[in-house]
Amino acid sequence: MTTGNKARGYLAGVKGWLLFYTVILVIMLISSVSDMMTNLVLLRINTVEKIIYRVAQLTLVSLLMSASVIWILLKLRIAPLIVIIMEAFRMGITVMQVIDSNKNIEDWIVLCFGLVWGCLWIAYFIRSKRVANTFEN
Repeated sequence: MTTGNKARGYLAGVKGWLLFYTVILVIMLISSVSDMMTNLVLLRINTVEKIIYRVAQLTLVSLLMSASVIWILLKLRIAPLIVIIMEAFRMGITVMQVIDSNKNIEDWIVLCFGLVWGCLWIAYFIRSKRVANTFEN
């Protein structure tokens, strides 16, 4: 085995930051589903349009997160692209939620955190050698 193949094998697989991301994604998926059920059961959203809008958002994000986790674990080549699309979509939703909110300090913190989080992971999935080696097949 050559040195390049050893390095490639070392930087491949669902380990390190890729494993961290996958675990966090599972936790966020559970939280998203829980949030959807809480909003529906408690009807914390005051209009039918907002309920439909919020459920549609959470459903789409949940589906993208589920697909991302499954495709990462199966090491399918399309996984990084789906993750990038999902993170970009989540950043857009975060911006839309802040626009639709009362715009207090908590909303701005959520916006900043969401944008930084999404940008970091998009950059990771574009530039990471581990991601490239894991999903090259």
